[in-house]
Amino acid sequence: PTQPAANADKTLTGIVHTPVRHFPTYGLLTLQLPAMQMADLAAGRYFLVRCGAQSEFERLHQWHFYTRQPLFVAGIQTLIAPPVDHADSAPSAPTELWTLHLPFDPGQRKTTNPAFQWLQSLQPGAALNLIGPLGQGFGLHPHSRRLLLVANAWHIPTLFTLIEPMLDLGGHVTLLVDASPSPHVPIDSADMVDAADVVTALIPQLPIAVEAHVSVNPAEFEQELSNAIPWADQICAALSPHQHQALADQIRKHRFRLESGFAQVLMQTDLLCGVGACLACVVSLPSGSHTRTCIHGPVMDLTRLAQ
Repeated sequence: PTQPAANADKTLTGIVHTPVRHFPTYGLLTLQLPAMQMADLAAGRYFLVRCGAQSEFERLHQWHFYTRQPLFVAGIQTLIAPPVDHADSAPSAPTELWTLHLPFDPGQRKTTNPAFQWLQSLQPGAALNLIGPLGQGFGLHPHSRRLLLVANAWHIPTLFTLIEPMLDLGGHVTLLVDASPSPHVPIDSADMVDAADVVTALIPQLPIAVEAHVSVNPAEFEQELSNAIPWADQICAALSPHQHQALADQIRKHRFRLESGFAQVLMQTDLLCGVGACLACVVSLPSGSHTRTCIHGPVMDLTRLAQ
């Protein structure tokens, strides 16, 4: 059977360990990958996954899904290699379990992306070809002890790998989730996400030490932010681009100014090549300049994204 491997072409072969687990606003796919020993550097980074192809032959000839798909890191677990049965047997290469965030359509409890639907069909043992991890991720300040995580309900897992490092330092973590319904999804739609379902699914995924608040409308979310910002000494956020300015305004309201390094934001944009060549990820900045998110992000300081 195919094994996890670092390939000569700088790609990785990952093996499906656990098929996609479905939650109300996202899916989680767990792959077995070669050990990279970078758990502290993974938050906010992503892999580009080749969909629609498992074997080397399919990679060369099957182009139904032409572009690779970005999947953000949601968790890492080191595996203990099994003992060697015989003295002349080579020890197994160390591997890790990487859990990746499979995004659902905004405001809905499913994905309509055909490539993601293909990923949902994979069973344990299936092989995937990946590039990564890519991009500039989140960074925890050495002296931070009160970490505020802020996310909309569809991108919560992109912040998961920040939780344990902060708790290990003896710090405190508060998670604020905006589960406001999308204006683009009819209220009576079967795909409408209920905030109670978000809470029920989220709580078992979090360490008991994490304080979590799920807001059901924008006004409630704004109030939760107002309560938490004065407490925090660092903010890491995964919000929609239209919410970045509002977050900056809230910080200035309660802390008088927005300082560089206080708030980091995961940009949500198209990520296709991972090296800045295709320019699909270019975003405009309030300064009037532009930047390539896949190189200079996807995590950026909020001072660059808001006026």
